[in-house]
Amino acid sequence: MTICQTLWTDKKNLLENNFGWLTPQYHLMAWALSALKLSQHYKTIHLYTDSVGEEILINQLGLPYTSVFNDYDDLGYPPYLWALPKLLTYAKQKQPFLHVDGDVMVWEPFRTELLSAELIVQNLEKGTEYYKDFFVPLCSQLKYLPSILKRNLTNNTRAYNAGIMGGSDLPFFNRFVSLALRFIEKNKNCKLNQNINMIFEQLLFFSLAKKEKKKVACLIGKTFNDNGYNYKDFADFPNAEKLGYLHLIGMHKSSKENCDWLARFLRQENEEVFFRIITLFKKQHYFYNSKFKEIYPIHELTKVSKFTFKKCLFFLKSLNSNLDFKSNLQLGRYINNCQSLLLKELFTYEKRISRICKKFKKIDFGLLKQLEEDSMKSVCFFSAEQRDRMNMLIYRNPYTEIIHSAFDWTDMQYTGMKSINIKCSDKRNIVIGVVPELFFSGYRELVLDDVCVNIIILSENKITCQSLLEKIRGLLPHCEDQEGEMELQDSILSKVIFLLKNKLLLTCS
Repeated sequence: MTICQTLWTDKKNLLENNFGWLTPQYHLMAWALSALKLSQHYKTIHLYTDSVGEEILINQLGLPYTSVFNDYDDLGYPPYLWALPKLLTYAKQKQPFLHVDGDVMVWEPFRTELLSAELIVQNLEKGTEYYKDFFVPLCSQLKYLPSILKRNLTNNTRAYNAGIMGGSDLPFFNRFVSLALRFIEKNKNCKLNQNINMIFEQLLFFSLAKKEKKKVACLIGKTFNDNGYNYKDFADFPNAEKLGYLHLIGMHKSSKENCDWLARFLRQENEEVFFRIITLFKKQHYFYNSKFKEIYPIHELTKVSKFTFKKCLFFLKSLNSNLDFKSNLQLGRYINNCQSLLLKELFTYEKRISRICKKFKKIDFGLLKQLEEDSMKSVCFFSAEQRDRMNMLIYRNPYTEIIHSAFDWTDMQYTGMKSINIKCSDKRNIVIGVVPELFFSGYRELVLDDVCVNIIILSENKITCQSLLEKIRGLLPHCEDQEGEMELQDSILSKVIFLLKNKLLLTCS
């Protein structure tokens, strides 16, 4: 069985285009983790790409592909047809194969009986109003729609998710790809968008397989709604060992929490590859030039990273995109002379964060590295049985800093019409916890409610989870019924998990 992957960049810059991910950096981290996990279980992995993909994934990152085919430079297709190169890869196969998307990560080999099937997919997918809203206006633009697709689109829409797709029935794939290419060619002058990819890949595959009465083996036996790919089943990194398979489909790519776990798991998987990616984005890492050289071999240094007032810049740019500041000093002068009290409050907050980051710079970087490693131990807590969780020791991150504010600056959102949405309080009773991070901005900030604050206070010294929950429970009102008591206990535990995920709490054996 040949394992293959496809990356078509359409000559886009992989260091600037995010390809649906939160940032370009996480996009590369996903490719790296996907390839590395596959290489643990399979000796042969082929990459089909273009010269841009080969330069980054192979020459820069050194990902463990056994063969690279970079003949996708001049395909001549519009960029919204991102799934079409995958189909070209299917058609190139001369022996049984399994194509794995770059947002798929595996923690165990695929089942032998699955790989021996004639046709293989991730799972069966049921269409809902979600797909209908996409497809009805799109299909009205089409000049050509095969009868098998028309029936599928108008009556109980079904598809096969192509997170993985392959099998031994190569003639079927040749017919499937030919139909898809004909569909694209006949509609090339129509007004299309990227939703067409779902039609000519996933819906067409189902329609043809059904017409030919083919048996299709699914990795996951459950049928999912088209918008039902939830976090618990497909993006839960802390439980990846149990799940065995992750597919960060759709909005899971833009989740800050998912991307954070992606980075942490990649670093644990292969620190060398992780740091190669970091080096490509060195300007985005606050500590890169100041102290990384103490624990990582850095051959080329750029200017020392300075604290960037990102929130103030975001605030101002959303109000006036023409504003441009050459330095923090220039930014500060502008804010001091402006009339916005809210902007001045934000600037005061970020100056506090800047001072905290300078304080973090004084921490021994061996300790910072150890903190990152200790934070990964929390994965054992998330995947453990309840009884084992209760016996685990928990303690507060020793470098936690607290800021009291009247505004929640951690979750600023631009709402349009030159308006910023910010949660606020009449008093300065919003508590924001800040802890150091060795990578990215150099710090992590999050709002803490009263329960979280008490958890942090009570975990100054190592304490079992059971004892911590009992102490917190003693501070809260009594529940009259057992069901309410259980809900309260679960709520407290969810706060502990929240703090562990965000590195304000750590675990130890």
